[in-house]
Formats: sequence, C-alpha cells, structure tokens
Amino acid sequence: MRQALIPGKPIALWIRVFGPSGMREMQALLDTGAAWVTIPPHEAVYLGYDLGSAPRRKVLGATGVVLAPTIMLPRVSLGELDASDVPALCLDLPGGLIPALLGMSMISRFNVTLDATHRELRISAP
Repeated sequence: MRQALIPGKPIALWIRVFGPSGMREMQALLDTGAAWVTIPPHEAVYLGYDLGSAPRRKVLGATGVVLAPTIMLPRVSLGELDASDVPALCLDLPGGLIPALLGMSMISRFNVTLDATHRELRISAP
C-alpha cells in the first residue's frame, strides 16, 4: 500500500473494520504514538459488540484519563493488507473529522516506511 504524503497534513487512511455482525469502512489517522486501534463506540455497537459488558481500560486522552471499552476485532483491513485479532479501544476522538486511529496494535504487524524524500508512505507485509 502506498500513499502520497502532504507536508503539514495528517496521514489519513481508509480501513475496513470487521466485527461479529458485519463490516464498516472508515477513515483512520495513522498514529504511531497510539498503542491501540481506536474506533467510535457507535461503530463498535453497529459491528455487534456489547460495550456495556466489555472490559475497560484507563486511557490518557486529549481530555484526561477515561475508561474506554476494549474489544477484539476479528479483522482489520488496510487496502490489500489484513490483520486478525486486533485489540481496539472504543472512544470518540476529539474534533470528529476523522473517526478512528490506526495505532500500533495493527501497524506493528507490518513494515511501515515514511519516505520523506519522495513524500510517500509505504506499508507492506513483513
């Protein structure tokens, strides 16, 4: 997978997130500083998760410490790349423009290259 980088702009990628009841496609910010993939709670519910019974994890976010439901996504796809059993947090991100984060719980499974000379992001299977 390749994507052009625009200086000063966040890296937003389209991902497909699968759950017990279906699939959702959403934009996600590539965030190498985030430990987890993060999706909005309403998307997790749409995918078939019961967030009321989901384990919770303390997370330091933009608004302070919150308890976020955690789920296991059976599959997350980025272009032709797939990852299975991806841990994820369920949180609404501030700003609301891009709903999800693509954190290390998925991207650590791939080779990721930020080529500043050619202004290109490359993500490939290991």
